[in-house]
Amino acid sequence: MLAMTRAPAPPQASRARALGFTLIELLMVIAIAAILMGLAAPSFRNMLLNQKLASSASNLLGDVMQARNEALAKNRRVTVQPASGTNWAAGWVVYVDLNNNGSYDSGSDTLISQSGAVHSALTITGKNGGAVPANLSFDSRGFLQGNAGTRLVFSSADTARQKHVIVYLTGRARLCDPSTANCTADT
Repeated sequence: MLAMTRAPAPPQASRARALGFTLIELLMVIAIAAILMGLAAPSFRNMLLNQKLASSASNLLGDVMQARNEALAKNRRVTVQPASGTNWAAGWVVYVDLNNNGSYDSGSDTLISQSGAVHSALTITGKNGGAVPANLSFDSRGFLQGNAGTRLVFSSADTARQKHVIVYLTGRARLCDPSTANCTADT
């Protein structure tokens, strides 16, 4: 007689291994990622501050150039001045100074553009940490009013970087980095 036999069950070791990560592997990856991000965070913060510094200085340069162009186009005095007293870091306004008093009067002057405050880690001073100009006014010929050019220095104490906005008496304006050779001591 023939006896019926069953095939033996496969041993546990021969079963296919489960796919995926173990909890320990996952925790190790998270720990390594946290360490790498902790090392990169200060550099990333400095990069962001340097970008804000360059962006703020470029914004003022653009507004100064716009003011000069508007003065030439409108054949009128156009002024860039701090939005609040002499604090350029609080922002600035560009306007056609219709009453020629060197101060923005919302009722009589024409506002061209307005810029908000710069990042709180940035400061704006004059050359060598000196006083900043009360305003930058361009006459109908595009010349900067006053007897000399000026320089506004954007600084970040956190990164020790600077950008200079230089405005010449002729009305020409440029941006320079004092760590390069093209940022001479003029104005």
